[in-house]
Amino acid sequence: MLRSLVGSEMCIRDRDGSDFDGLFMQVAERRRGIEPLFDSFFGFLRRRTDYFTADQAKAEQTVMQAFKKHMALAEHQMAAKDAAEKAEKAKRAARIAKEKAEAEAKNPSEEDVEEIVTAGAKAAMEAEEVVEPVTKNETTEDGNDSDDDPSKLKPNQGNGGDMDKYKWVQTLEEVTIYIPVPSTVSGKLVVCDIAAEHIKVGVKGQSEMVIDAKLHKRVDVDECYWTLDSGSKGKTIEILLQKTNKMEWWNAIAEGEQEINTKKVCPENSKLSDLKDDETRQMVEKMMYDQRQKAMGLPTSEEQNKNDILQKFMSQHPEMDFSGAKMC
Repeated sequence: MLRSLVGSEMCIRDRDGSDFDGLFMQVAERRRGIEPLFDSFFGFLRRRTDYFTADQAKAEQTVMQAFKKHMALAEHQMAAKDAAEKAEKAKRAARIAKEKAEAEAKNPSEEDVEEIVTAGAKAAMEAEEVVEPVTKNETTEDGNDSDDDPSKLKPNQGNGGDMDKYKWVQTLEEVTIYIPVPSTVSGKLVVCDIAAEHIKVGVKGQSEMVIDAKLHKRVDVDECYWTLDSGSKGKTIEILLQKTNKMEWWNAIAEGEQEINTKKVCPENSKLSDLKDDETRQMVEKMMYDQRQKAMGLPTSEEQNKNDILQKFMSQHPEMDFSGAKMC
């Protein structure tokens, strides 16, 4: 029924239909709603196909069949999701109860308290050398630089970077690159070669490619695609890269590019719901919490835990003088 569409300005690898999700999401965002999205889609069928004129009864039947099919799938997925959430809540409640019981049964020992140095405690504890706090320009014990690194860019609002020739944003799952090009550029002139560890993007006829280097991290090639979008200020090549490792932030698109400071990244809480593994979600939540605490100059979860241990130790040894104690 559909006529061939010639001159398409995109390169999409489609296996089961879900590969179009990114493209449809872009259309939905530009149309600002589901109803306008349907209006655009049926308008496309009216303008570019014989869907409405070939067989009107069959056309209506096709729409209803698709609607009923996906309604049944949605109801099945919702029921499965509710059952999984109930099982996960029960599992989490049992684990929390177990951890709480173990924590209450355990008393902190002197080995749990790190380098407590006071005048009154020297007789009771082995004297240890106090390690001074790390200053802004020093390196921390784990070998990482402090949060303020002048050699790295501050992430943009999309947790990516604004380069000279392009802009990029990211989530934990994917990276999107925006490359502005002249309005005269067509899809046939776009060069976009994406490999698992290399990317080459540019326009035919130009002296050099915009990007032609080894990727910062591996990508899932089958889930990557590009489009050529037209706007009021010209055209833009939009490239979506699906990360292979969906648990880390990129500090650059490719090797040799200016890096961003990933310690300044602000994760979106809404993305946590996409993480199916409970332990992975908890780890990401802890990372996000520690980042917010550092930004506000407050102790991280690990530092708070150490302080709690110290407070409990102090309460169990009232005979000792902790007036000058501090955590190192």
